[in-house]
Amino acid sequence: MKYRSLLKIHQLFLSALMIALALNAVAAPQKQKKIIYLFEADPSDEVLLEVLEIDVSGTPVTPGKPFESDENWIKHLRFKFKNVSDKPIVLFNFGGGILKGIDEKVEMGYSYKRGVVWRFGKYFDPKKEKRRGIVFQPGAITDLTYDQLYPLYKHPEAQKDQGISCKLEIGLNSIQFRNGALLNSGGIRYKPS
Repeated sequence: MKYRSLLKIHQLFLSALMIALALNAVAAPQKQKKIIYLFEADPSDEVLLEVLEIDVSGTPVTPGKPFESDENWIKHLRFKFKNVSDKPIVLFNFGGGILKGIDEKVEMGYSYKRGVVWRFGKYFDPKKEKRRGIVFQPGAITDLTYDQLYPLYKHPEAQKDQGISCKLEIGLNSIQFRNGALLNSGGIRYKPS
């Protein structure tokens, strides 16, 4: 009789253990290969910003090299920039497309279906208003994180797309200087510190 009771307890314990392991496997974020491609300046272009560091949850990432991360990788992505121009910057947008597959490509002339944009500073119209806000001085260093993600890309639908994405192709979209001059592209390069 005692033997049957012990056997039953043992079976219950094993069943509970199997269920706990199964639930843990389902609940644990699944890691996948991810990759970031950085659109850098041509050698003849003036370089305005340098990307000194890229990391996901504190783990360094090198553009063009695959790395492992979970579906929250965009939320935990951090870029460290240096203003290497001789002009104070009041705004820059850094963004691009996100793709589901690490080997997925966008055909020439087509747009990304999903995107993401980080923003530093605030645009101003020099003919209508005075500049307000922060200035990114020459030689200064700043970080862009999920907090600086353009609000549109924090929407739940956008976050779902970011979670299933594995590839980020990104570059400098626009930059505005303190004097009001606005460039719709610009030179950027990766120069790890």
